[in-house]
Amino acid sequence: MLTWVFAALFTMGCSEQKSTEDVDGDGYSEFDGDCDDSNSLIGPFDADGDGYSPCQGDCDDNSALTFPGAARKDSTTECMTDA
Repeated sequence: MLTWVFAALFTMGCSEQKSTEDVDGDGYSEFDGDCDDSNSLIGPFDADGDGYSPCQGDCDDNSALTFPGAARKDSTTECMTDA
């Protein structure tokens, strides 16, 4: 009975089970926050140190000057480069 109660409480509110398998081999699974586990270049890592990962909208994770909101005068949400 206690196991059933625990299982019911644990799954309550969970609409989707995330996989712990790292399909693309980048070291991150869906469970670890990989938003596209079919592409090893997209994951929860921030390669350029700008504070944004590809999963957070960084369209160029090789440039610390390119991230969502970098060009504030142009857009606070689009992924742009601050010149």
